Amino acid sequence: MEETEKIITVIMAGIHARMSIMLVGNPGQGKSALIRGIADSMDYGFISIIGSQRDSTDITGFPVKREITDDDGGTHLVGDYAIPYWQYRILTIKKVILFLDEYSNSPPPVQASMLALLNEREFPNGDKVPDETVIIGAMNPVDTAANGFELGLP
Repeated sequence: MEETEKIITVIMAGIHARMSIMLVGNPGQGKSALIRGIADSMDYGFISIIGSQRDSTDITGFPVKREITDDDGGTHLVGDYAIPYWQYRILTIKKVILFLDEYSNSPPPVQASMLALLNEREFPNGDKVPDETVIIGAMNPVDTAANGFELGLP
């Protein structure tokens, strides 16, 4: 079996087991193209978040003010987070591969937000990621990542 076929077999096993997956490989090996191809073959949508180009609020949502009414009819102004558009798309489409790319090149707050999605399958606001949604991350080994960050222990 060719190396690419072995990789695809392992990825598909992870997808069928509803496990999050992290691909690790040197730059330019085609990790992104491989995952886009898998999404196309499964007739799934594809959402790519390139962590090195993002801020933590792109993952967690942007802070907003919201008025709430308590049980006694009193109103209060509270802080909340508006969900990002990519999260809205996942919640409405469901059959999507969420590709968290350039993990090792992402600033630590973005890495932490991506890690929560990968490990917990939960959006920052507490909503669960739909069962149909596949989450796959990709990174370069820290020693080959351009402008890479040291990875935290988790």
